[in-house]
Amino acid sequence: MTEVSDTADSFAIYMEDEVGLTDSFYLTPGVRYNYHTVDMTSDSDKLDKSWNNVSFALAAKYLVTEQWTLQASATQLFKGPALRETYVNYNSTFDPNLKAETGLNTEVGVGYVENNIIGLDHLGFSTTLFKTDLNDYIDDWSIGKKQVLVVMRMKTLVIMKS
Repeated sequence: MTEVSDTADSFAIYMEDEVGLTDSFYLTPGVRYNYHTVDMTSDSDKLDKSWNNVSFALAAKYLVTEQWTLQASATQLFKGPALRETYVNYNSTFDPNLKAETGLNTEVGVGYVENNIIGLDHLGFSTTLFKTDLNDYIDDWSIGKKQVLVVMRMKTLVIMKS
């Protein structure tokens, strides 16, 4: 019987910079390099494969007033397969044609922050609508395709006085 050995390694480096074009309008371009590798050996099969990708992002922020902010962004996505996702079926052969997931995430949002209100330093909220389109979706053989859809996220920020 052959010893089973499974490893997956990911590495990424990114750079972004928020550029103020005016006192109220900012652009944030970004670039990211991704590298992902899997090396798996089972009793009957071997998979030693790597993927790399350069992805880009662009975000815009507009300060409508001192309290209100509008924002939008688009980000290219990359995700290498997890060890479990490299199998064709449970405990069977590896998929030599497996591709990394890629896609595009787009977002629009609004935020509000009030300073020095009701004894607090800051009180605010933000909400973001987003859409994510995936290419080469990696199906999880144990649960099938994930049917999770989230179209809005909200967060509330409350910072008390020190």
